Amino acid sequence: MARTLGLLGLVMTLFLPCAVGAQGDDQNQMLSITGRVSADQKTAAQFGLSGISIGFTGASPDKFVWVGVVKTESWNDDVFAGRDMLAMVQGFTPTLIATGKPALLTKIQQARSGAI
Repeated sequence: MARTLGLLGLVMTLFLPCAVGAQGDDQNQMLSITGRVSADQKTAAQFGLSGISIGFTGASPDKFVWVGVVKTESWNDDVFAGRDMLAMVQGFTPTLIATGKPALLTKIQQARSGAI
């Protein structure tokens, strides 16, 4: 059993390089987001479902990226659960905290406005 859990952990580490956890919730959850990087909150809110801000572990709390969310899913591809998770954390800034490999986080932090 321990070996199976260890292998599962290894597979998740390899295939899920970036996790996003909801602020205000004492439990981390995986959330897949598709959206457009925006210059500010107003522009992000014009795309799809909602505008969110993504902060980064180890970064200054006032350093985040605005994203206009077009699609969101929970870890098990449930679109409704993904929307519910976003609704629970609306109002927090940053809305979500991203963790993962430093190279991937840097790429997200440096994405230009309009990038998908």
